[in-house]
Amino acid sequence: GLTPSLSERFEASGLNVLHLYLDAAAQSLRDESERGRSIFRIDPAAEDQWKALSSEMDSHPPVVGIVHAAPLHLVGMSWPGRGDTSDHREKILMAGVRLLNAHRDMANRQGSFVVNIGTIDGKHGANTEQAVHPLMASSAGLFGSWLREHPSVNGHVIDAHPSTLLDPGRLGRTLVDLMRREDLPVEVGISEDHSLVRSVLVPIQLLGQRSWEIEEGDIVLISGGGSGVTAASAIGLAEALQNTQLTFALLGRTPLDDDVESWVDDDDDEIEARRVSLREQLIEESDSGKVTIVEWNDAWRPFARSLDIHRTLTTLRSYGHDAVYGSVDVTDAGAVADFVEAQTTEKNVVKAIIHGAGIEESRLLHEKSLSTFDNVVRIKVDGLSSLIAAAPSATRIVCFSSVAGRMFNAGQTDYSAANRALDQAMENISSEGGLSLAWTGWRGAGMATRGSIERVFDEAGLEMLDLEAGVELFVHAFRSGASGRLAICGRLGMMDQDVAIRRHGIPPLPRAHMISRMIDRTPERMSGEVLLDTGVHQYLTDHAIDGQPVMPGVFAVESMAQMATCALNTDAVTVVDEIEFGLAIKLMNAVKPIEVSAEPVAEGIAQTAIESRLIAKSGAVMDKPISHHKGLIRSVPIDQDAVQRIVERVGLEQNGNPPESGVPFYSDGLMFHGPSFQVVGRVLCSTSSRISLEMTRRADRPAPFVEQASERPMLTQPFTLEAIFQGAGLLSMAHDGWSCLPVGVERAWICHAQPTETSPLIVHVLRTAVEEHDVIHDAIAVDAAERVVYAAEGVRLRHFAELPDRLAL
Repeated sequence: GLTPSLSERFEASGLNVLHLYLDAAAQSLRDESERGRSIFRIDPAAEDQWKALSSEMDSHPPVVGIVHAAPLHLVGMSWPGRGDTSDHREKILMAGVRLLNAHRDMANRQGSFVVNIGTIDGKHGANTEQAVHPLMASSAGLFGSWLREHPSVNGHVIDAHPSTLLDPGRLGRTLVDLMRREDLPVEVGISEDHSLVRSVLVPIQLLGQRSWEIEEGDIVLISGGGSGVTAASAIGLAEALQNTQLTFALLGRTPLDDDVESWVDDDDDEIEARRVSLREQLIEESDSGKVTIVEWNDAWRPFARSLDIHRTLTTLRSYGHDAVYGSVDVTDAGAVADFVEAQTTEKNVVKAIIHGAGIEESRLLHEKSLSTFDNVVRIKVDGLSSLIAAAPSATRIVCFSSVAGRMFNAGQTDYSAANRALDQAMENISSEGGLSLAWTGWRGAGMATRGSIERVFDEAGLEMLDLEAGVELFVHAFRSGASGRLAICGRLGMMDQDVAIRRHGIPPLPRAHMISRMIDRTPERMSGEVLLDTGVHQYLTDHAIDGQPVMPGVFAVESMAQMATCALNTDAVTVVDEIEFGLAIKLMNAVKPIEVSAEPVAEGIAQTAIESRLIAKSGAVMDKPISHHKGLIRSVPIDQDAVQRIVERVGLEQNGNPPESGVPFYSDGLMFHGPSFQVVGRVLCSTSSRISLEMTRRADRPAPFVEQASERPMLTQPFTLEAIFQGAGLLSMAHDGWSCLPVGVERAWICHAQPTETSPLIVHVLRTAVEEHDVIHDAIAVDAAERVVYAAEGVRLRHFAELPDRLAL
């Protein structure tokens, strides 16, 4: 039902839609167009049919968008970890590769978009309740990395919660709206209520150790364990478990040369002498009497690999374990099963699996052959399947994944796809000891050490992992109770384009919902980023001056209060004082980040501030911050005597005359506030120094955020304070002919939780002083029972313009 929903919306916007149905039974490309829609049925594995489709496309307008919904075919299809995945790979992955390669020129077309749609849990596997086929996540890895290669294309990999498929019409609307947005990260989730979800990485501590039921004589089965980081990790584990005699069974592609075992104790000079001797032998055997460097290296490579494997086996045995090696293709389930069976006895079975096998070749997608792409995925995915099938008694299964998959790295579409699949597979069996470790690049070993890659990493701001530290982290993770997915990394620099790394954690939700990410966290200071986004913070478009959105002061106070609750570790705010509104926060673009900080200064009290930084057209961020607003936020018992004094000063009665008729101050240009900020329902009465008004109800105003208001609780009742500001402003318009803006609040008490919607609040504002440029007020807001909900003193407005005529109240 999703396809028609999307098609209708695309066609309504003037786009032609071409449907591809991927059908392995299709004998040839079939045109099944109907009712004006182009529909083709194609075997995703048939090269001749793709060529026929390419010829057919010549008669169609240029392609500007691709929506890859094939992963939805995997809905309800769990992955048991047995057998190969070839049929699904062709439909889900290889079809995607062919589409992206065939239409990569669309990257040069304005407005082009690419979307991959899957359904895991609406959070890209962070909250998986049921097993999901790993290729669902693998497709996201392919498309996410391709989008990194083509930044001019607006695109997303989307995980829609399974329940959203039950209403394809609404999901179609959500998807099309999402596709039009260019301010979102590549990876987006759609939750049950259709709100958007951002994926982030937060730090954790791995505490304690578990035995994972690994006992004397058990077997640890390791793929790719002959050399490199997997071998180093296996040796680290062997050392940590040297009091428990185990068998380490290593699998690798390299045929093992037994004659090389005698070289294990040779030093570097002796090994080099053997290498030179091989060159002399090659020259002697050559017809030309010459040998090239490439020929020499190719001939030496099998010896070097066999030496690495023998040294690994010798080191494992030195810690009191048995160690064996098998030259086995890990994707060959039968061969893997035979190898395991040969090592297994009634008492000695495989209790742990470490899947480290893998190959990587960094090239842009269109530069990779289909067979290379497929092989990279098969080694990871089908290899894992072979290992699990051969060792059904394993209680700990650890896979070596990569941040390239987690973060979508350009040039690594196949590697990203393969590792995303491993991550999801381990999430599926997390309750059974499954753990995927997404590693950063290792320094001194592994795939990230070839050539000048370390220099490339450094230039990209990516922090590499020292071998010794990596091994220690692996052993810690293996022996901990951790399961599911972990990323082991430091700074990721340019790879973290979507700012997913949250080194200081995330703010507590829903209390601190305005804080999009934590920037700093120390005992003395905490700061976070508020991402002002007109697509999410809907109130911004209703608070625009001359068409330019300006962050309202009341929401500045709310954001400072939310950050203060993080710093003070409290759930409530009772008092805000010494609020000073400085330079206005204007949005020159649809999105603007600001930094909100909170410094605890006493028990239950925090000094807060808001700053921002200018961003040049080049994207460079200016070093010097711009200071905007500040204030004290308190979570302390309310001084009821002080509140009562304000009530007595302001009064609860309605003094003065009511307006003769309704005053259209929102529609006649006097007030710039849009619908969500039209908080004054009607003026009840006024004098030269006092005004009483009735607020509009929340239900009668648009929600300030895209989500429902109930999902965005407020700590400081911003709209009540806004009604006080607007009431004071109306008083100045009527009796002074001044247009004023709020510049501060001496103190305000949030006396009760935001009231229910049974009746509107009544706000009374009293002018207490007039200075050269400012007018000072006290105010209270009460409910129908005259219970004080909000009280404020020293509400300061500044005169900035004369009105041509006074407002007639």
